[in-house]
Amino acid sequence: MANEKDTQQGASYPYMPLPSALTVAEAVKQLGGNKTPVPKSLLASTLKEDIKSQGFTFRIASTKCFGLIEGRSAYTLTENAKRYFFPTSTSDKIEASLSFLQSPSGFAEIIKRFDGQKLPETQMLANIFHTQLRVPESWSVRAATFFLRSAQHVGVVDEQGFLRFDAAKHIGSKESPVDTSAPETPPPASQPP
Repeated sequence: MANEKDTQQGASYPYMPLPSALTVAEAVKQLGGNKTPVPKSLLASTLKEDIKSQGFTFRIASTKCFGLIEGRSAYTLTENAKRYFFPTSTSDKIEASLSFLQSPSGFAEIIKRFDGQKLPETQMLANIFHTQLRVPESWSVRAATFFLRSAQHVGVVDEQGFLRFDAAKHIGSKESPVDTSAPETPPPASQPP
């Protein structure tokens, strides 16, 4: 969440959307990162990246920003990432996904401001990232776009563009959500049940 330090220095934000970060975390998982640290060189090789490239650095930083992996020169899955990749209940994956979306402090602030409301257009969201969350102007549109793509991936933006984070959290906390939208209708009398 955004704190006083984030407000002074700027809110944290990833350099790519959540689906891309999940790809990096998946590689860490495949390499055994749920039990032992995965060396940076092995991860770079698996992702077919140059260990010294800016792209690889951004991928690692974003995956850490979403709270999927931890470590400096070797990486392991976080507890939430383990819940996501190795769920033991139907709610584990949903709850973990929601925590990933809320991990960057800039994203947490947008969720806090707009949950239950229609999200503003991308440019307006970018202006909020820049002017109020102190994201550099050169990254503000990307941060807004990454937030929208990540929120859509998690499934917290409905067809009308409303952010439904708390609603998804509530559904995710139930073991098996029950659809109460319409009562079950019996089959027509002419067909066997």
